[in-house]
Amino acid sequence: MVSYVRVLEVAGRTGDASRGAEKAFAICERLSRDHQLDASTQAVLAGAHLGVAIVLGGSGSSSTVRKIPQAIQNDQAALSLLGAIHETQNPLVQSLNVKVRFFLAFHLNKARRFRESEQLFDEVIAAANPHPFQNPFLKDYSNRVASC
Repeated sequence: MVSYVRVLEVAGRTGDASRGAEKAFAICERLSRDHQLDASTQAVLAGAHLGVAIVLGGSGSSSTVRKIPQAIQNDQAALSLLGAIHETQNPLVQSLNVKVRFFLAFHLNKARRFRESEQLFDEVIAAANPHPFQNPFLKDYSNRVASC
């Protein structure tokens, strides 16, 4: 469903994409109410929140009005769900966490909340590149500078 919604959005059918994302989200919400939220269910629900946020926040040109505050709320709900998952070494959870934080920063930027956005972008970049000194020369140089 997420891929279908993304295709609709890219094709400029943002109204259909929004309805599709909200429908997928409603299904996930219903499932989460009917079943205990284990880690994988929480991750799926967080992904549904992210899908809705991406569509509501939009990107590029579109004929529909952006709903940035609602996109931010969905980003934050996804982060909350991911934060409650104790399996932090799970690659799906790690990947989703980075994506949600990236889109939250993107949507905060659109809402002109630049300081918050910049801080989150910095955190996402640092998380995506935990070892910035892959080059041995740069690592050695960095160690020398740090020891001065």
